[in-house]
Amino acid sequence: MVNIIPTLHFKEFLLNHHSIPNWSDYSFWGRPFLEKFPFLSFFLISLISIAFNISILTSWKILIIACVFTGACFIYMIVYRLTSNSKASLISATVFALVPFHSGNTSTAWFWAPSWALLPLLFIVYDQFLSNMNYKNAIKFCLLSTILLAFSIQYSVIGFFFLGIFALNRISTFIIGKTTPFREIIKFHSFIAILLLFLFSFVWVPFTLIEDTSAFDIALGGRSIIYEVSVHPMLTFLHQPGFLKDLFYLSPLFYFMVLLSFLSNEKAKYVWIIIFVVSYLLALGRYSPINLYLLINHIPFVSKVRFPFRYMYITILSGSILCGLGYQWAESKIALFLNHHRAKAKQVFFYIIFCLFLLFYIPFGSVAFKATDSYFSEDDMNAYKWISQHNGFFRILEFPKDFRYVLSPLIHKKRTVFGAYQEEVAKSSYLLETHLRSGIINSTNKKESLIEDMKVSNIKFILFHKKNNLSDELLSQNGIIFEKAFGKTKIYRNINFHPYVTLHKKIFSSSSSGSLPGEYIPSNLKMKKESSEHIKITLPPRLFSVFLVIAETYDANWNVTVDGKNKEIIPINPNFMGVEVLGKESEIIFKYEENIIENIANIVTVFFFVFLAVSLLGFRIIFRVK
Repeated sequence: MVNIIPTLHFKEFLLNHHSIPNWSDYSFWGRPFLEKFPFLSFFLISLISIAFNISILTSWKILIIACVFTGACFIYMIVYRLTSNSKASLISATVFALVPFHSGNTSTAWFWAPSWALLPLLFIVYDQFLSNMNYKNAIKFCLLSTILLAFSIQYSVIGFFFLGIFALNRISTFIIGKTTPFREIIKFHSFIAILLLFLFSFVWVPFTLIEDTSAFDIALGGRSIIYEVSVHPMLTFLHQPGFLKDLFYLSPLFYFMVLLSFLSNEKAKYVWIIIFVVSYLLALGRYSPINLYLLINHIPFVSKVRFPFRYMYITILSGSILCGLGYQWAESKIALFLNHHRAKAKQVFFYIIFCLFLLFYIPFGSVAFKATDSYFSEDDMNAYKWISQHNGFFRILEFPKDFRYVLSPLIHKKRTVFGAYQEEVAKSSYLLETHLRSGIINSTNKKESLIEDMKVSNIKFILFHKKNNLSDELLSQNGIIFEKAFGKTKIYRNINFHPYVTLHKKIFSSSSSGSLPGEYIPSNLKMKKESSEHIKITLPPRLFSVFLVIAETYDANWNVTVDGKNKEIIPINPNFMGVEVLGKESEIIFKYEENIIENIANIVTVFFFVFLAVSLLGFRIIFRVK
């Protein structure tokens, strides 16, 4: 759900401007669109929506089902390659498809789903490459790796890290058994490394060569590990009611089948057990008895994975495979014990295990497939319809913090400030919610930064969906007055609300950026948003120079021209943009443009991907001719 609205923005931008957006004004007060979220997921879901003329939500649900089913098929292939047992393979595929992590987590961030489908395939393709080292298989692996990275940076990094463990295990067997010359191993892996260096340029160049100046990233605390989003072990073992608690439920049967896999005669079990244990300990985060993050934090890129719970996906992937190995061992022992009824015993055992997994997991699989309206109460819907009747560009703030309210712009068509998740952000001016919820607003003479922030943050309405501890009197003393109630949903208006674009008398320089004191100067300026990254403002003539402020997050890639001449953008708290304008009729244009280094990196990636894809096609044609 978190990324439904940005996806809607992506689709609209694609249709209206025939290009991929670089900036989104739906998240917070604007942020780089593709810096954290590679475009391929957004492009795919938008394409489905446009091609079949269906809503973004419907497209999203189709994608989830397709990705989970595809991932389960690849899990089936992995287990079948190991066991040649179709029943064991089906058990593994069923576990992978039905665990609550997939259906529940995609309801918060659907764009991860393609990564879950492709990661098992990555292990298969790499294993095929090791079995038959040649340039063709090496290119296949590189192309698939690039596609995976274009869907999700963080899950790709996680996948590559554990693929490295898998690779070390497999390569060590080659070296010990002397089945493959060491020179061949080095040659082809060097070839892969060189190709990936070029193919991955669209990711590693922005991370390493460009200084991260985005105010949003500064607020996030530099992508540090956020242990608050760790997985408590009891949530994986015992069912606890509640969305986020259901998310990590694995069931006792899951653990039982994994333990049985330890008794399996399959040599491949060892590497999957290692992957399972390591990923599980990392997912536990602050609850882990062994702090592996002391090591992880020193590994490039892997240290950027901020949320421990994301490692749970690898736990599920490896655990699903181990469940199949455990099933195979148990089936063989039961068949041996019931020698005269071997076939029937195997059949009965399969149906028992299969049905038990269905009973454990089916109740949790529907959370991701609700209709849009079902996320909101009737009171919420009426409040959103009332807000939608107000014209102009403004933002709203919703309490309490809840994933479902991210979908509210689908109803009211306004930008919603969605609260952040972690303590680091709470310390910044972004999280006004923290101040409101904790009651920092007070009636004393002490001037809280919140009040100043609320003035310039373009937040016009505040919605409380549940009873809040702040009285109407206390809120009104701080410029937040009661406007209207729809049942339990109350709407408040910020009387200090500043428009999206404001004019001020005080002039700043780059060395004196800060908060804007006092009220803005009323003006009949004209503002037109050509797009989220192209804003045109026309000012009438004045007798004095002014300082123009736009309520959009400051970022180094924003440029501004005044009457066609480039001007310096001054950062203004809370992380907005300002520019000096002389006292005459003026045309101001703000444009967001990707860094030239980023553009070059993207071109390099596209060129090498197309070149290698054509080369791979050439290999196939030559092979068929021969």
